[in-house]
Amino acid sequence: MLQTFPTIVTSIYNIRKMENNETNTRNITKYLELANDFILSLPYPLIIFTDDNDNDNYIVDFLNDKRTKFKEITSINKIAIENTEYYHHLDKLKELHSDYIIYNLDNNKDTPLYITLTNNKFYFLETAIKMNPFQSSHFIWMDFGINHCARNCEKIHEWIIAVPDKIKQLCINPFLENIDNYKTFFQYVYHHLASGVFSGSSENMLKYCELFKEKIQHTYNEGWFQLEEAVMTIIHRENPELFDLYYGDYSGIISNYLTPIHNIDLIIDHIIPKTIAYQKQKMTYDILIYMLDYFRQNEDSCYIYKYIDFHIIFDYYFTNKFLLPDVIYLTNKKLLDNDETMKQVLKNNTENLKFYENTQLILSDDCIMKPIYGVYFICCINNYLDVVKEQLSCLKKGLLSNTHKLIIFVTNYNENECVELDKLLHDNEKFILIKSPHNLYEKFAINNYKKYIKHNEYYLYYFHTKGLKHKDDPLIHIFSSRRQILNYYTLEMYKLNIELLDKYDAIGCSLSLYPKKHFSGNFWWSKSKHLETLENVNDNYLSPEMYVLSIDNCKYVSLANDTNDILIENYVFRHAEIIKKNITSDFIVVEAHRSLISMC
Repeated sequence: MLQTFPTIVTSIYNIRKMENNETNTRNITKYLELANDFILSLPYPLIIFTDDNDNDNYIVDFLNDKRTKFKEITSINKIAIENTEYYHHLDKLKELHSDYIIYNLDNNKDTPLYITLTNNKFYFLETAIKMNPFQSSHFIWMDFGINHCARNCEKIHEWIIAVPDKIKQLCINPFLENIDNYKTFFQYVYHHLASGVFSGSSENMLKYCELFKEKIQHTYNEGWFQLEEAVMTIIHRENPELFDLYYGDYSGIISNYLTPIHNIDLIIDHIIPKTIAYQKQKMTYDILIYMLDYFRQNEDSCYIYKYIDFHIIFDYYFTNKFLLPDVIYLTNKKLLDNDETMKQVLKNNTENLKFYENTQLILSDDCIMKPIYGVYFICCINNYLDVVKEQLSCLKKGLLSNTHKLIIFVTNYNENECVELDKLLHDNEKFILIKSPHNLYEKFAINNYKKYIKHNEYYLYYFHTKGLKHKDDPLIHIFSSRRQILNYYTLEMYKLNIELLDKYDAIGCSLSLYPKKHFSGNFWWSKSKHLETLENVNDNYLSPEMYVLSIDNCKYVSLANDTNDILIENYVFRHAEIIKKNITSDFIVVEAHRSLISMC
């Protein structure tokens, strides 16, 4: 466990100015802007090395200014590049740069002086550890302008207190090739490891510095050179026990430190197939475990099928013939959605699954979720077309594809005036359309939907074109906000609603006590076992809204009691786990609504 923050070590040298070459790469001003946006704003111990030949002190003054509020945890050290450890290799590098061909090297960027500077990160790191002004047990090397490629740099705040002892470094392309001659192999840049960020305990980082020093000297003695990333790759290959790799591309060099949030395609489609091709089963399994949190949080990722497939193949070797519980959970979540692709994954692995001892926990076909029906009430007045388009858009985010039939009741229908509506609802085999020219209110849907349901057991959701107003009505935005919030909880959070139906009879929002128990707004989910006990509603205006909670022994819950009286631009939309933690059966009590009992 860390007792102090790790110290971040970096450097900034204007080598392009030294080379009189500031034309084709980011100039010093750009690097300072990048640093100002990220590394210089970090509230953690920071050691910076810079040039002692900065005659006008421009860089140092800039650094001091930007770290003013963190001056107690900032150390700025001026060392002329000529006095750095790896500078004495410069003449040798110039010779090798001419004689040894790296075919895809960027010669304009990767100059001998640039390579000298990047090699010197190990000199700066070793010097910083020996100085250790902030008494850190762990250190992080971070390139000064790392955010030119890194995305979601704010993720550093999640992992900086969890830096492990081993060297934690990003792997882009595992070095698994069976080769004997490094000199021949490394005539290309392969980007195996990324060098812009790496971390570890002071002991292991010093060991890394020493290994780098030895390996650089060895390569030069053999008559070849490479970028520091390639040298680090060789060190990892020869000392794997020293490292704890994470995976992705340069964009994930900070954000993927604990678990990937970027470059999932690279990991699933390239890195894992490579580890499999070279029969690195343990490495493959470790990468799968590294990715687990991503798939817990992204169950709808298109890569989840390959991920599950890989687990079925490799869990056997490392989990004592048991599929991981999380893998079974993710599999069952898809099966509960009647996901045909997941069914095919299991079918393709029929023989592999026979080797596991807990496959009985994978849901069988007879355990799969009940069919889902939807009931949609549309009243053709005012801005109804805009509302229908809005709500169909919500349905298409996943719920419609999982719906067996959507029973649509259309009132105030006029064939000549509802041409566009007919186009919207035309030719969808999931839609059952019931139309009436009369304005029959929601009673029309509530009292008739059961006629169109062909299953004995089912789940059902109900929604309507709530809040229809003329475009000039001053209340239109208020009612539109309420409807859009209810759309989210009912139509977009459908998986959570379905999950909760295992325990509850009715699920909605803004659970209200008066004039009778009801979900304000009348958007809800329920199930056949409960709905079959309910009687039809009467002709009173509010009766349909009281329908789903009309019996005393109903087990109900509200996903949120704050869906009324707030504009959508001010509303905080919560994700499923937060909603689930805050479900409530508490009532909203508005005493003035007692008097509306006669309308029920």
